Amino acid sequence: MSNARGLEKDFSREHYWWLTYEWENLYLSCSNCNRYKSSWFPVEGKRAKPLTPLKEIQFEEKALLVDPCFDRPEEHLVYDDKGNVDFLTAKGKTTIGILKLNRADLIFARHETVKLLFQSFEDMLKLWNKKRKSKNKIKAIALKWEDLFTSFSSEPYVAIQRQFISKWLNSHSDLQTYLANKDYEYEK
Repeated sequence: MSNARGLEKDFSREHYWWLTYEWENLYLSCSNCNRYKSSWFPVEGKRAKPLTPLKEIQFEEKALLVDPCFDRPEEHLVYDDKGNVDFLTAKGKTTIGILKLNRADLIFARHETVKLLFQSFEDMLKLWNKKRKSKNKIKAIALKWEDLFTSFSSEPYVAIQRQFISKWLNSHSDLQTYLANKDYEYEK
């Protein structure tokens, strides 16, 4: 990326061109998010000096866009079960605004994802509450959920799924303990 737009009328022609081919700075995104992002890269305060390495920039600058690979998005964004996203911080608010994360197509897709996730919750509870548990079916669901919490998950809308799984497991401590131990062969 070359050039960097801030939130006001600030615009820096000299920033970030040197990061164009940095592997850690290349992100896969949908074409709409990429288009909305454009050259926006607002920061709070001053930008790092030109040619500063990416790792130093991440710690020196106070970026106002959530970086899903550097930040913990759940500290900045929160979802409802209808697929809407809201902000917890200024960084979250800026990210939602610039990327237009409450577009109708995204809300619909996140809502559909949540409906499927809720179905897996129901399936897990039914399996878990049976007198004779189906270890293989429980393990399959557990592994799918576990994959959502890896940094390499290829699942879409992983943040909303993480939020709801975490919330749901907090109210099912026995299942939470079982999953945390990753002892999927154990039968109660």
